[in-house]
Amino acid sequence: MSATEPRAGAASVPARPTHLQALGLLAGAMVMVASFILLCVKLGNAEFYAGFLFLLCWSALEEGKLEKLPRAVFGSAFGLALGYSLHFFTTGSLGATGGYIFGAFVLPVIYCQLMGWFPLLVNFTAMTFLTVITIPHIQQHGDFGKTAIALLLGIVYFGAILGVASRLSGTKQQDQTG
Repeated sequence: MSATEPRAGAASVPARPTHLQALGLLAGAMVMVASFILLCVKLGNAEFYAGFLFLLCWSALEEGKLEKLPRAVFGSAFGLALGYSLHFFTTGSLGATGGYIFGAFVLPVIYCQLMGWFPLLVNFTAMTFLTVITIPHIQQHGDFGKTAIALLLGIVYFGAILGVASRLSGTKQQDQTG
């Protein structure tokens, strides 16, 4: 067996798009991204990164599969809530003590992640959102209400677009095989 031959039982590598297909995908992505930003701006929401972070987690971590959408939705919402809890505990009268309370609260969550418990809620998407939301600049200057709205918009917007695209490509594949 040569080095270029796939091993028996190895997952097949998806075919790369042609140059024309890649340009079409790029144009579609540009329209999708620009229209999401425009939607958020029209609503007065500058926290649109949350929608894009959701899209990244769903498409990369969950491979954009519709059946894995709930994991991405609940994980992103839980991660955002955890990040907000850090803000809540540390910006009030508790100060640094709030950080310890947050630590005591989040350590069992991390343990659940390590053990694979509650995967619908505690998953890599939740940990990704938690990591981003705990960035000091976001903690100090972020608008958590608008971030939650942008996340919800991203879930609906990207979920609808990719859901339709998935159904159309599934129908197209069935037509070609059937």
